[in-house]
Amino acid sequence: MHALSALFVLVGCGGGGTAEVTGTVAGHQIGEIKTAMHGGPFIVLLDSEVDCIDLAWVDTNYQDGSSPAPDLSFAGVQFQFAEAPLEGTFSVYGDSTVLTYGFDNNGESFAVEGGRDGTLTIDEVSDDVIVGSFDVTYVEGSASGTFETAYCRNLRP
Repeated sequence: MHALSALFVLVGCGGGGTAEVTGTVAGHQIGEIKTAMHGGPFIVLLDSEVDCIDLAWVDTNYQDGSSPAPDLSFAGVQFQFAEAPLEGTFSVYGDSTVLTYGFDNNGESFAVEGGRDGTLTIDEVSDDVIVGSFDVTYVEGSASGTFETAYCRNLRP
């Protein structure tokens, strides 16, 4: 597996953020991260630039092959808490209060993988920003990195 590091600066809806991510999800190499947002129970990191208003597709459940956003192309990761994100270190598998998905959506097909092992650490939570790191394993890959997200009001259950 080839690891690709991505460093980005996000400006837009709700402020800015930074992230560095390496790895693959759903058999797809994660490219340079261009979207890092949080809202409601969600944290979303994508390798395509997606405006906050266009993140209404983010959900608590997905079906492989059925794209939630057929007009967008992206790969990335999502974390979802049972309720709102909290500070601490959390398992992302089993009966955890945090779940993770890895995505590959190319407009024609959608692959999604649930996390199989790993942790998410949240160091800081406020209305405007969430700062943390993760190291997770998916069915066909793994991803790790650090992030500082921007708030997106369109991310809600």
